Amino acid sequence: MHRRTKPSRGSKVLRGVALSFLFLATHARPADAAQDADDEPMIDVVVQEAPRPTSAGKDPTAAAYVVRGEGLARSGASMTDILQEVPGAEVLRRGGASDLATVSIRGATSAQTPIYLAGIRLNDEISGTVDLSTLPLWMLHRVEIYRGHAPPGADVLGMAGAVFLEPRLPKLTDRRGKKRAFGEMGSRLGIGSFGQREIAARLSAGTPKAASLLSFRHRASRGNYRFVDDGGTRFIASDDRERERQNGDHQENDAWAVGRLTQGRATLTTLVNVFHRSGGMPGLQLAGAEHARYEQSRLLTGAAARLPCGDEEHGCVLTSATDFMLTSYGLHDPYRELGSTVRTRIGGHRLGQRLGVSWRPKSWLSGSLGIGQTVQGIELGRDGARGQRAVRWRTRPEASAHLKPTDRLELSIVGSLACEGTERDSGDQTGASEYCDALHPAARLGFRWHLHGTTSVFANAGRYARVPALGELYGMSAVTQGNDQLQPERGLSTEIGLDTSHRGSWGSAFAQLVGFVRLADKLISYRRSSIGALKPYNVGEARVLGAEVALGADLWQTLSARLSATWLDPRDQTEDRSYTNDMLPFRSALTLAPSLSLRSPRWSRIALDRAQLTIRYPYRSSRVADPAGLITLDPQASLDVEALLSFYDRIMIRARLANILDQRGFDLVGYPLPGRAFFTSGEIWW
Repeated sequence: MHRRTKPSRGSKVLRGVALSFLFLATHARPADAAQDADDEPMIDVVVQEAPRPTSAGKDPTAAAYVVRGEGLARSGASMTDILQEVPGAEVLRRGGASDLATVSIRGATSAQTPIYLAGIRLNDEISGTVDLSTLPLWMLHRVEIYRGHAPPGADVLGMAGAVFLEPRLPKLTDRRGKKRAFGEMGSRLGIGSFGQREIAARLSAGTPKAASLLSFRHRASRGNYRFVDDGGTRFIASDDRERERQNGDHQENDAWAVGRLTQGRATLTTLVNVFHRSGGMPGLQLAGAEHARYEQSRLLTGAAARLPCGDEEHGCVLTSATDFMLTSYGLHDPYRELGSTVRTRIGGHRLGQRLGVSWRPKSWLSGSLGIGQTVQGIELGRDGARGQRAVRWRTRPEASAHLKPTDRLELSIVGSLACEGTERDSGDQTGASEYCDALHPAARLGFRWHLHGTTSVFANAGRYARVPALGELYGMSAVTQGNDQLQPERGLSTEIGLDTSHRGSWGSAFAQLVGFVRLADKLISYRRSSIGALKPYNVGEARVLGAEVALGADLWQTLSARLSATWLDPRDQTEDRSYTNDMLPFRSALTLAPSLSLRSPRWSRIALDRAQLTIRYPYRSSRVADPAGLITLDPQASLDVEALLSFYDRIMIRARLANILDQRGFDLVGYPLPGRAFFTSGEIWW
């Protein structure tokens, strides 16, 4: 019998890399971000009237929420603190500020939500997720959260929207708005509970045609917070005792370099990020690990260019971009406190490129075309033995159009067709694949109708598909196991909403109400497979029904109030499921995030720009932690108070008291969360 010879894994990788360079790349967002930076100040020292957070420019037909300026500047806070106040978003944490934290939007898993930093997707093929604790909140200028389908420009049209993080790119004007040579320096020093300490510095300099920004941050913590150990007997209080978390220390370094060149309407933006963290792996509360240590690192680099291809009236622009990400994770467990493996090493890489063109043939019509190529892979090794390797490549053409036939009506159409192939080498056997295993179409249609003034209704519907991440198939760690029987998930989603705002002499107010439905086939979810371990599985058929509310008001430049609320009904609708319970695990039915801020007027006698006091109380209801509904995680809430003093428009002093009531909290697989904590920081700019 004649046997057809398949190309080797190495040749396929080389072919994928060659094609990726031929297509010239993925993610044109860095250049767009640079353009946005010109319209906004680099340092939001005083925000008189911040724009309403329910408006975003990437796609007006989708439900979105924007956080910027003072919303990102909190002492001792991380991205988890920011996203837990966004409607539709639920944060899952494991332990302290440096431990794993992920976000779930509208009941989806974190792997279903792409997160972009300067246009570069951070979700890797190791887990498909992004650890929020590694994101540079201190370097961000703006965060946009889309809760439905992702907007045009994203390389994944998933069921759980997308999160766009825009860094503080170099600004081409000085503080007075004049285009000329400029320079600015700043530093920050912070300390807090559990031995937390932080130091950061930033320098920007340049001319209107060339600018650069350099920044560095060092952060460390002992992570030795106290918690209540129930001894594994949750309903028996007699054996409860208070313990101190051991082996929870960490230290990390994060460096950024951003450059931009401008010539007329053409722009080139470059970005480099190096991140490294090391620390202890404390394990579970019942069987803590005192000697296990880990290291993780990330190298991220990208470049994007925008080149006009016609007159300014028709807005023709060519975009090309390339990005490269290299990640690694290593665990050393000399006494096998976390399992049977002494050394575990996981590495991942991704190279992506994209070529696109956008134009505006009519004043009411704009469109774009693009094609991208991605090559990514992982390597897992344990105790020095030859491990598993897997490579995945993808080609994805896309198209989008935005129409505004009348002053009141806007239409948006987005579509893509992903062609993916995967090859696995586990040492003893090789699973070869054709270059394109399957085609995965995705599309979305949306509209916004402006009823009157700033009041409008919007709706959209779309189809999505997602291939399991390589780490979901083959495993990631002792805590998260693999399942090579996973199948791609597909589904439909739709949303309808009302958006309104008003501005007067008294201030401004906004409101957004959104209802949504998601139907998924072979939805990938997680369940406990053993004590302290999670394993992905295909739910079968799932339906997620929900509603979101976002309210806010800024009164007389003195009082600000915000409220976001989400009601969620996630159900497993598989006909032949073996459990009576139909609630999907790790989803809260109700989340609330109210906040109230009081701001003082300027007091020139003591050079005080403002004094501000903010109170927040995020809450989420109980959740089941297994498909059978036998394990329930209690409701969680935290009362936080933050104070701010600003002097001379250059000096800031912040202090935050988190979880004042010292309420107990557990997350993920039973890890205790920190109790009451205090953080303070000082900043100076010149």
